[in-house]
Amino acid sequence: MTTLLKISSALFGYDYKTVLHQPTSSRQKIVTMGTLMFIPLILWTVSGFYLSRVMLGKGLGVSIGIAIVLGLIIFIVDRSFVATPKRQKGYLMPGLRLCFAFISTVLGSLAIDLMLFSGDLEEFRQSEEKRLRQEEILKYKETHGLELARLDESLLKAEKRYEQLSEAYLKELDGSGGTGMYGKGKVAEAKEGEQLKAGEELERVRLQRQAALDSLEQKAIVYSEEKIQKRGDALMSQVKDLHDFILKDRFTIGFYIFFFGFVFLLESYFILYKISASETLYEQFLAAEEEYGQQRLAFYKEQKDRMLKEKGLLGGDYDKVIQLTSSGRRKII
Repeated sequence: MTTLLKISSALFGYDYKTVLHQPTSSRQKIVTMGTLMFIPLILWTVSGFYLSRVMLGKGLGVSIGIAIVLGLIIFIVDRSFVATPKRQKGYLMPGLRLCFAFISTVLGSLAIDLMLFSGDLEEFRQSEEKRLRQEEILKYKETHGLELARLDESLLKAEKRYEQLSEAYLKELDGSGGTGMYGKGKVAEAKEGEQLKAGEELERVRLQRQAALDSLEQKAIVYSEEKIQKRGDALMSQVKDLHDFILKDRFTIGFYIFFFGFVFLLESYFILYKISASETLYEQFLAAEEEYGQQRLAFYKEQKDRMLKEKGLLGGDYDKVIQLTSSGRRKII
């Protein structure tokens, strides 16, 4: 109890010697507030480290630094929340602190869900990446497939010409077409030459089209891999995949809501306790001390205003009146 009281007094900037002589209930409230303050501090620190280390892929030193910074931020916020007198809080401070609690809940539940669903989420992301990879390949081919389309058209023309010349050559050989003479004459040899040239042209176009197809396939694969790699490293895509995975199943949704509510209760319990619990005697002592100081300040302002008013009325005779008044008082004494 004594150690916790020392730590809590140090956290809030209270005078330990004065706190030590407070009633038991006041000391217990101070210790309770001090221990409850560690809950959001731990949540912010752990969440910051896990998210920066796992999701952002930062180094160990950077992740520890981010975790410490986040922990210090929430510590400063909570300390100011505790230090503000209850009567001066209104609704702004609790509302602002609840906003911090909601942000911490989102980050904390996100970190917990990533840890809990890591295996299933990895499998889900692999499936999504496979589907997206095929989509990116098709998109790339549609955008950069103009040359291949031109070669496809050229290939169709070359195939059609080769078929026409082959048919004409065969009809010339059997006498059913052309000159009508059966056998391989000069005309048939000429048509055979045209057929061979058309075959060579067809083969050339086929090879050219295959080379263009292979090149397009390779470029599309490289492009899709780059897109998938960028998507895998992006923070928002990881968060989106997590929520897509969660929303596909009712049980997973319930599990997520449970942990979200659990973290939010942990975060908000500190605030609710501070709002609902009565002020400690030490806090009342600080408030009375501040009120006494304000009364002295008001009295000093009143005296100064009166002096300025009298000086304005008397003008240059003010100092003489003050001297006469002072000497009269001394004679009486």
